[in-house]
Amino acid sequence: MGSLDLPIEFNVEVPTFPESLRQEIEQTLWDLAEDHQDMTGASITLSQPAHGETPYLFRVSIVVYMRPENAYAEEKSTHLEAAINGASEAIVRQVREERNKRGEPWKRPDLAERETRPPDLE
Repeated sequence: MGSLDLPIEFNVEVPTFPESLRQEIEQTLWDLAEDHQDMTGASITLSQPAHGETPYLFRVSIVVYMRPENAYAEEKSTHLEAAINGASEAIVRQVREERNKRGEPWKRPDLAERETRPPDLE
C-alpha cells in the first residue's frame, strides 16, 4: 500500500502542532500499512483538555481503520511529543498483535467452537 492509498485525518485542537510531528505520525502509519491490505485509513486527534482541571495537558488518540476490527490507542501527557510517541507505540503494538492473531486462527475466540484441523477421513 502506497502512502497516498492510506487517508490520514488530523483533528488538531492544540495551539501549536509542528509539521515535523505530523510527518512522524504519518510515516509511522505508512510504514505500518506497507505490504498489508488490512488498513483503510486513520484518524488522529490531538487535544488540550480544560486547563488546570486535569493532571495532563495533552491527549492524543489514534484510530486505525482496519479489517476486521479497528484499533484505538490513547495517550495523555504533560508534553505533546510524549503523548504522540506513546499513542504511536501503542497503536503499532495493537495492529501487530491483531495481525499475529489473525495468522494464528487456533487462538481466535470466534473460531474456538469450530475445529481448525481437517476432519478424519476413515
